[in-house]
Amino acid sequence: MTKEEKIQNVIRTAYEYLGKPYKKTARFYEAPEVFNCSTFTKFIFEKVGKNLPKKAITQASRGRKVNRKNIKPADLVFIRGKAGYYNSKFPDGIGHVGIFIGNNKVVSARALPEKVVEEPLRNYLEREQLRVIRRLV
Repeated sequence: MTKEEKIQNVIRTAYEYLGKPYKKTARFYEAPEVFNCSTFTKFIFEKVGKNLPKKAITQASRGRKVNRKNIKPADLVFIRGKAGYYNSKFPDGIGHVGIFIGNNKVVSARALPEKVVEEPLRNYLEREQLRVIRRLV
């Protein structure tokens, strides 16, 4: 599978699960019935052969760091969130992750409205919540 095919597969697969229920304590083996943000990204990326850790904060160290001006489809966007996890690399915490799908949109599993949704990229970039953008494909 070419890089472009992997990117398109990430986007297509993310769209397939729009509306699936969110569950805060979702485990990977529960996918695709329910997701939290990091089980969603782990599930989607495994479809293109990329194995991710189960927590957003550990996913945030994978791949290549990308500047917000260079964001491309299939990049992961990490923000602080309301209930974050912390480590020495991210002392301000990582609380949420979504997949940039192009056209200024992100798909992620959200606690509100308790499902997988498409939302504007500006919700991630305009707030002071942005922690890091990572490229895996």
